[in-house]
Amino acid sequence: MRHRIHTLTARLAGTALLLGTVCTAVCRCDVPDGDGMERDTSIAENDDPPAFPAVPAEAKSVLEEQIADSVREFDGGVSVLDFSQDAYCHLVLTLKAEQEGKLEVLVGEVLKPDGRIEENPGGSRICYRETLTVKPGSADYLMKFPPHKNPYGGMSRPQTPEIAPFRYVEIRNPSGIEVAEVVRVAHFPEFDDDASKFECDIPELVNVWEFCKYSVKACVPFGLYIDGNRERMPYEADSYVTALSHFAVDANYAACRASIEWSLDNPTWPTEWRLLMPELVKVYLLYSGDLDTVRGWYERLKPFLLSGSLDERGFLTAKRLPQGVRDIVDWPEGERDGYEMKDVNFVPNAFRHLALLDMAYLAEQTGHADEAAQYRAEAVALNGRLHEVMFDRWNGLFVDSPGSKHHSVHAQMAAVCTGVVREAEKPAIAEFLKGKDMACSVYGAQYLLDACFELGLGEHAVELMTSDGLRGWRNMLRAGATVTMEAWDNSVKPNQDWNHSWSTAPANVVARRLFGIRPLAPGFAEFCVEPDPCLKNGFYRQPTPLGPIEVTVKDAYIKISHPRWLKQVRLSPDPVVRLMEEIRRQQKH
Repeated sequence: MRHRIHTLTARLAGTALLLGTVCTAVCRCDVPDGDGMERDTSIAENDDPPAFPAVPAEAKSVLEEQIADSVREFDGGVSVLDFSQDAYCHLVLTLKAEQEGKLEVLVGEVLKPDGRIEENPGGSRICYRETLTVKPGSADYLMKFPPHKNPYGGMSRPQTPEIAPFRYVEIRNPSGIEVAEVVRVAHFPEFDDDASKFECDIPELVNVWEFCKYSVKACVPFGLYIDGNRERMPYEADSYVTALSHFAVDANYAACRASIEWSLDNPTWPTEWRLLMPELVKVYLLYSGDLDTVRGWYERLKPFLLSGSLDERGFLTAKRLPQGVRDIVDWPEGERDGYEMKDVNFVPNAFRHLALLDMAYLAEQTGHADEAAQYRAEAVALNGRLHEVMFDRWNGLFVDSPGSKHHSVHAQMAAVCTGVVREAEKPAIAEFLKGKDMACSVYGAQYLLDACFELGLGEHAVELMTSDGLRGWRNMLRAGATVTMEAWDNSVKPNQDWNHSWSTAPANVVARRLFGIRPLAPGFAEFCVEPDPCLKNGFYRQPTPLGPIEVTVKDAYIKISHPRWLKQVRLSPDPVVRLMEEIRRQQKH
C-alpha cells in the first residue's frame, strides 16, 4: 500500500463526511455453519453521520491512510482496487457529480478467478456492498458497514462507525460519476515496523515470518487480542500465541495486558485454555517486566488452576469441571490426530502441570515463597501420577487417556511443552513426532514447533514452517490470504475467517527457538541466546524494554549486539555453554 500522513483523517471528523442518502448495505458473512446470509440496513435520509471513532481506552490505536497499489478496469464502469494486504478499515470515497446519481461499492477479502470480488466467499470471509446516493458537487462518502455481532451471542467489539477487514474494493459506476479518490483508513495498534527484523538464507522461511508478523499487526485493531472477525473476543489460547508473536516483533505490551485483564473476568469454555492463564501472565512478565501489574493479578489466577475439579487420583476430570467447561485438546475437532477422549485426558492434565509450575514462578516473583513451594510440590506429584497412569513404557510414549492405547501427536507435544517429559523419554517422542508431520491445527502448531526444537528436531521444524503442502503457511498465501487464517484451509474449517493471529507461531518460533532469544528474568534483565544448530546464517533483531538485541549467525561465529555491550563468540566446540557463560558475565556489569 501507499501510505499518507493524516490529511484525510481530519476530514473524517468533520461535517463534510457523508454516508450517502437512503443507501443500503448488504453483507454476506459471519454465520456459524459457514453459509452466507444477507442483512438489509437502511439509513434514513435525516440520519446524522456518526462521529469518527475515538482511540480505544485500552491502548492507543493508529489510523493509517492507504491508497490502492493497483487498479484493474472492467467493462461497464467497473474497477477493482487492490490494497495488497487485509486490514480492519473504513473506506472513504471522494466523489464529484454534476447531478444526483448512484454508485455501488463492494469490499471483500476474496477474488473470483475473473478478478472481481467474490460476493459469496463462504464461512466468515466478508463481502459488504453499499449503494451510495451521490449528491451534486464534491464530497467525501464513508461506506457504512453493519454493526458487528457475535454469532454465538458472546462479547463483541463493534465500532462507531463500524470497521471491517478487507483487501479489495470494487466500484460499479455505470453512470460515470467522477471518483476523485479512494482511501482506506486502517486501524492498527501502535506498532514499530522496524523493531524486529529477520534475515536468513531460506527465503521461504523469511516470507512466512513476514506474513505472520504483519498478521499480528493487522489483528489488533481494538486495543486487545481477539480471535478473529467472526467473534471479536479474547480467547486465552489466541492471546497466548498472539502475545508470544507480538513480543517477538514489537515491544508493545498494552494489548496483552488488556487481554489478560478481560480474560481474568471472562474465562472461556475450554479446560486447557483456562489453564493457560498462568503461562500467559508469566510470558507477559518475562517480556514486559511489569511486576506491579502481575502482583495485582496473582490472587485472581488461582481459580484458573481448576483445583476443585480433581478426582480422587488428583486428575482433572470432565465429571467435575465447572458447568459449560470441557476439554478441547485442539480445534477444530478434526485436528486432534484421532485423540481418544475420555472423562480424564492427558492433555488438560499436562496443561495443569504447566500451570502449577507457572504459579510457583509467579508466587516467587510476587513474594509468596510458601505458596511457590506448595505449587511445585503439587506439580511433582502430578508428574508422577501422569507417568504412572498414562505413560506407555513399552514404546516410551504417552497415551491419550487412562486405559487408552492410542498415542496422539497432541499427547507427546503436550508432554514436552508442559515439562512433564523426562530427559530419557525424549528420543522416543522425537522419533514419533518426526514421522507425523503437521498432524494438528494452526494453534497446535505452536506446541508442535516448540516441541520439535526442544527435542533437537530444528531442521524438521523449519521444514514444517516452510512446507508447500495443504497444512502450511505457504498454502494460506497461495489461497490469497495476507493475514493468517483461522485454519490451514477452507476445507479444514469451512466457516473460518481469514484474520486469526493464533496462526502466527512462526513469528515467535523463529525468535525464541531458531535464534534462541528468550528472557530469563522479567523485562529481559537476563536473557539467553541459544541458536539452534540447524541455523547456519541469519540475523534477528529482538525488541525488548531495554532496547533491541541483535543476533547475527554467520559461518562459525555468532555476534550479539545489545544496548549495553557487543560480543562475538565462535560456534565451536561448545557454543551454547560458552555463549551463555559470556552473556551472564556481561550482564553482571
